[in-house]
Amino acid sequence: MKKTLLIFTSVLFTAQGINAQITLTSSSFTSTFAGTTDTLLSSSSGLTYPSLVPAASANWDMSAAVLATPVSYGHNVAAYTTAFPSAQFADSVSLSFTTYSYIANIQKGFVTAGYQQFGQRINRQAIHLTTGATDSLIFNTQDVINSSPYTLVAFPATYNSHWSSSFSDSLTFLLDVTLASYHNTPATLKASVTETDTVVGWGEMKVKEVSGSTSKYMLVLQIRKRNIAIDSFFINGAVPSALVLSTLGITEGQRVGTYSEEFYRPNECRPLAAITFDSTFTTPSSAKTLAENYNTDVSAGIKTIAGNASISVYPNPVTNNAVTINVPGAQDGNWSYELFNTTGAEITTGKLSLSSSQASAQVTLSDKLAPGIYYISVKNNGELVAVKALTITK
Repeated sequence: MKKTLLIFTSVLFTAQGINAQITLTSSSFTSTFAGTTDTLLSSSSGLTYPSLVPAASANWDMSAAVLATPVSYGHNVAAYTTAFPSAQFADSVSLSFTTYSYIANIQKGFVTAGYQQFGQRINRQAIHLTTGATDSLIFNTQDVINSSPYTLVAFPATYNSHWSSSFSDSLTFLLDVTLASYHNTPATLKASVTETDTVVGWGEMKVKEVSGSTSKYMLVLQIRKRNIAIDSFFINGAVPSALVLSTLGITEGQRVGTYSEEFYRPNECRPLAAITFDSTFTTPSSAKTLAENYNTDVSAGIKTIAGNASISVYPNPVTNNAVTINVPGAQDGNWSYELFNTTGAEITTGKLSLSSSQASAQVTLSDKLAPGIYYISVKNNGELVAVKALTITK
């Protein structure tokens, strides 16, 4: 449910660790996402995960970490702005409730402070309980409003930045449980949630497309999330008996920790990959990857920004001051490059003669450049497409 949308708007380099710093603000987001559908792939035991250790300028290949058959679909619907005035769209999902589940529309939007989640709009639904032939759990139509917004991404967001959210909400329902003599008995689940988020890495990732083929590499940010939720249950305003708790498969005051990493790319409300871990972020336990973007033909695969974020720069190392930049699938636009040293100082900039009919362009660098490591960023219409390390020798 923790989905984040990023636009890469600038690149700065620091002397510490040669880190690329990517900044995003509310003005970076242009899509509405309402009325769209995405296809996801899920992992299975025995599949291979790449190294997910936080890193700068990393390459992650998640194509072998998921099954080939689409198993889950994410639906975005219109926001219910009457109760959630800042919402712009809603993520329609199935949420766990003890051993059962219900459908909720998670209200989301982009505001000056960040990409935020405001609560849930729930339509009436009844769920049969396995505790008895006539036992059921009934959700009446309601708005579950967060006590404060849950910030998915705080603006401005950069590499190594971090933020936190704390909020509570109350979900109401009716219980029919013959064993406990409940008939349309009012009940409440009160949740208290705390989450801390940190952008721990950046780089490029490729995943398996819905066709089964592997996508091209795409720019992503790696965000590490620690989420702690404490649930309290009340029936008729009181804590239920141990018998009822056992019957429903719940624990009063239960504390649930979720530890995950999500990898986000430009102009998307859903992460390219979401991986759950143990509490030490050492062992992945499950993953989901985006296999097809909304409103695209199945054969088109995953939508990329500026045609393709998977560029190549050669020769590398550079020995004669000339390099070729290749952008497969380049689109028409105003292409440019910037060269930085490891302290973040801009060395030179220039235009690139790239278009839909010309995927390669040559750049001649100054012969006065000292040997060492540099970074070259490529942009189209002012938007970052990719960053590559470049080694210059004499």
